[in-house]
Amino acid sequence: REIATMFAHYSQGTGHFCYIQAINGTLRRDRCQEPQRQISCHPPGIGYFVRGERLNIDLLRQPELVRSNPTLGFKTSL
Repeated sequence: REIATMFAHYSQGTGHFCYIQAINGTLRRDRCQEPQRQISCHPPGIGYFVRGERLNIDLLRQPELVRSNPTLGFKTSL
């Protein structure tokens, strides 16, 4: 069920896999503006930090590695 949810999320964010990057990247930035501050809002790249740390890769400074390496992209999604 978790993998199906993951693919549904990716499908929506990438226009049914027509784009490599999410097509609505500005939504996250808008969500972190006042007065919506009470909604869960993390600094940009914080998700990459934890995933990169587990894979021994500095994804916080090089998040583009997830986009350019299909194997790494799959590993970070799980």
